[in-house]
Amino acid sequence: MRVFTHGSNVNFQESAREMLLPDLARYIHSFSFDAQANLFGTISLEREEIRVYGHAVAMDIDEQAEQFRFVYQLPETGEKQVLTYLLDHFQISHEAVFDVIENEQSVRYQAVYFTFEHSEEEETYFLAATQPVSEPLAYVAEFWRVTEAIGRDIDFAISGCSAFDLNRKLRAERDSSVN
Repeated sequence: MRVFTHGSNVNFQESAREMLLPDLARYIHSFSFDAQANLFGTISLEREEIRVYGHAVAMDIDEQAEQFRFVYQLPETGEKQVLTYLLDHFQISHEAVFDVIENEQSVRYQAVYFTFEHSEEEETYFLAATQPVSEPLAYVAEFWRVTEAIGRDIDFAISGCSAFDLNRKLRAERDSSVN
């Protein structure tokens, strides 16, 4: 079973946790995929670029086929498109949730990011609601700026999360330096 890191930033409370693909699938399915409810696209801070592909219709993780699939609808034509990545290319997921002021009221807004690596370059996709904010892409960009580094220094797939192993290693190093 594939293990990966999920970074989270909720009102500047940062955390990273171990996540399994079924956990991510359940999380994804908690979103509403009603027509035009969510924007789907890519974001790159390096290129200073946000591309909106369309409205997310569905997202699916198929462990049997080893694929991560995004289905979105083009805004111009309504035509559905499918974007597929191999699960081996999936690197990390992030969520950002902040209480923001919109029209003099506090509203909670969320964006989710999925980063894949291919040809030694990263591509990050976002999923964000079209409501309740007036400028969702501004929030998508700012949230990503303060969230993208979370969890990148942790690799649960290599060793799992185990303080015991680290303590054993530190004790062994200390004991060998005493002798």
